[in-house]
Amino acid sequence: MKIFFYFLFILGMVSCGTNSDDLQENQQNSTDLEPNKAFVFYMEFPKSASLQPSWYYTFNYENGKLIKMTGTFAKSENMWLPDNFYPDSFTTLSYHNNQTEVKNSNNMYPTIVYTIENDKPKKAELYDQFNQLITVKNYTYEPGEIKIYSKTYTFETYYT
Repeated sequence: MKIFFYFLFILGMVSCGTNSDDLQENQQNSTDLEPNKAFVFYMEFPKSASLQPSWYYTFNYENGKLIKMTGTFAKSENMWLPDNFYPDSFTTLSYHNNQTEVKNSNNMYPTIVYTIENDKPKKAELYDQFNQLITVKNYTYEPGEIKIYSKTYTFETYYT
């Protein structure tokens, strides 16, 4: 599930980070950079030879930005149980100034708000289904290293 969120976050970052000079250039080739479908096993396991034709993500764009991704892959925690794919679940993204809001249809944290600075996440705020702030993550960047300070209620963690 972590891989899915990192993939989604990176895809969202790529779709919202533009330079005004590059905007016209990107609009000419926007369809080349906006895939509408991707097979799950190619995205999650690029070196895997197996393929489930009915398992694929779909993507929707508006003005060159990713606004919706349909489909959720759930890796089984037990090697004896199969992985699952939920084709009806979805994630929507909305962009407001320097913030990207990610809403998941079925997840422990249905809303995550990322604050972006210099095309990188500076802060992530994770909300529960009642729109209560649960976790705040602050990101700092050093050469070759990303440091994350996380606070959930009163429990604090720091990792690199």
